[in-house]
Amino acid sequence: MAYTVLDAAKARFPGYDDPAFNVLSRTRLDARLCALLPVSRREDWPNHANYAQGAEDLRAIHAAMLQNAANVTHALAALASGDVQATERAAVARRAHGIARRVVDHLHVHHRIEDQRLFPQFARANPKIERAIALLEADHKVLDAAANVFDQALRSYPAAEAGPAAYEHAARTAEQLDRAMRRHIADEEDIVIPAYLGLH
Repeated sequence: MAYTVLDAAKARFPGYDDPAFNVLSRTRLDARLCALLPVSRREDWPNHANYAQGAEDLRAIHAAMLQNAANVTHALAALASGDVQATERAAVARRAHGIARRVVDHLHVHHRIEDQRLFPQFARANPKIERAIALLEADHKVLDAAANVFDQALRSYPAAEAGPAAYEHAARTAEQLDRAMRRHIADEEDIVIPAYLGLH
């Protein structure tokens, strides 16, 4: 039997196939994991004395990643639905492809840095959030797979003269990746920003 991405995620976080945990299906961070985290209000983070010690930079990186993902998702959806004028299609498609490549490449690099350096550091320093960190690492396996699916769509990107239907696959894969990134990043910040601030 073939070893799947879900198997890899479950190896890092047992129970990941539960919709309450899988980044493709969950709608919030599970209450059992939230209970491991300190009470921390997002609106208070920027005022914390330690905010500039990594937390601010991480949130800025996340914001840029999400903006790029939203831009390419919107552009591909517009191309697929025929909402782009024929005279603008080639330029919109070209810009979307360039942004999409940055989204995929940046995501893989960002995850490697977090998995190899940032997350292990926080798990060692804050043992009670180790399971929450494991969830984020499991998410990365699923997100990287979704990024690879999107990357394959980019490798067979439609020609400039292609009609709306040609963009449907790329638009669907972009939307799935964008949705999963938003869920993951929101939950990641709830887990690691308090660690940056020294709240654990």
